[in-house]
Amino acid sequence: MFDTLIAGRTPSYEGEARWGAQIHLSVRVFPCAEPPQADLVTSVRGVVFKGAKVVVVDDGIDSHVMPGGRREPGETISQTLARELREECGWSAPSPRLFAMICFRHLSARPDNYRYPYPDFLHLLFVGEAGDYRRGSLKRAGEIETGSRLVPISRALAALSLEQRAILGLAMGARRSPSSPA
Repeated sequence: MFDTLIAGRTPSYEGEARWGAQIHLSVRVFPCAEPPQADLVTSVRGVVFKGAKVVVVDDGIDSHVMPGGRREPGETISQTLARELREECGWSAPSPRLFAMICFRHLSARPDNYRYPYPDFLHLLFVGEAGDYRRGSLKRAGEIETGSRLVPISRALAALSLEQRAILGLAMGARRSPSSPA
């Protein structure tokens, strides 16, 4: 099923990631126009622009341009995105558009008590212009993100990892194209 989803697609980025000591993943980022089946989607993320700046989030180890997180039971993808953007960076993105998906494949054994799809799962990436900001919406207790800030796009491109630069580049292309699929 997962292989059918990505068949014929060319990734914009390919690499590997380690999440803690137990989880080793392959990571591929694909442009995406239509949402895949929801049961493979574990997280929803957004790249939020405000003029010539982009929201950058710090997670204590690295910085990234895709605040977001896990879907909660009963939430739609759009509800998850709106909640996560508020909790992680305080911003809304009134008209977000789907522009990419991150495809993960476990390269290590299934961890004990692992409750997410295995061996493959997805994060959906949306692009949007910043709406209003609510500092009081930020959630920090128990979160790995330690803060967010608006950064000039050129400075973000110079400072981010290769994976994050690829994602930001795709988001900038989707941002420029009003006819980009939602």
